[in-house]
Order: sequence, then C-alpha cells, then structure tokens
Amino acid sequence: MRFYLLSDNLDALLGMRLSGVDGALVKTAAELKDKLGDVLRDKEIAIVLLTRNAVDMCKDYVLDLKLRLKKPLIVEIPSGPDVSESGRSLAEFIHRTTGVSVSFS
Repeated sequence: MRFYLLSDNLDALLGMRLSGVDGALVKTAAELKDKLGDVLRDKEIAIVLLTRNAVDMCKDYVLDLKLRLKKPLIVEIPSGPDVSESGRSLAEFIHRTTGVSVSFS
C-alpha cells in the first residue's frame, strides 16, 4: 500500500518525493479530477494526500469522494510554507509525519 500526493505546489511535491511519496502537480480542477481518476483506479494506493489549495479547486467533488469511497483514504494537508489554521506549516507537517526535515526557500 502506498501514499500518493496531488499538489498545486511544486515545493510540496518535491518535498514529499524526497520522503518517498510519489505524486503529481495539478494546476486546474480538470487536471485534479483527471489525476484523481487515475489514482482511484490504482489499487496499490491506500492514502491520497491533497494540498489544501488543490482541494479548493474542486471542493465539492473531493468531499463527495471522501464520503462515498472506503478506499483510498483522502487526506487534506497544508499548502506550501504558509501557516495553516492549526498553526503548523507544511515543513512541520512533513517532519512530524515522516521524520524528514525539509526547507522551502
């Protein structure tokens, strides 16, 4: 079982790749839906990570998937180096969840 990241942020994508998480860069709602379709067909992917800004591209669509699907688990993560509502940055989130320290410059 694998993780997969869909992100609008290249830094987030590169940081997660350094920690061993594959992913794709998406810039539009259509790209996100297309990539999500590919990910949902891959039975090896157990957890899909979506950056907050990517979710905002098509929030209703993502919410529908979260409510309907048992697998994969869809998780929203902070976008970029900005502080999230919980007070944690993406770099802190990556360090906390993977043990890998990253820096966004």
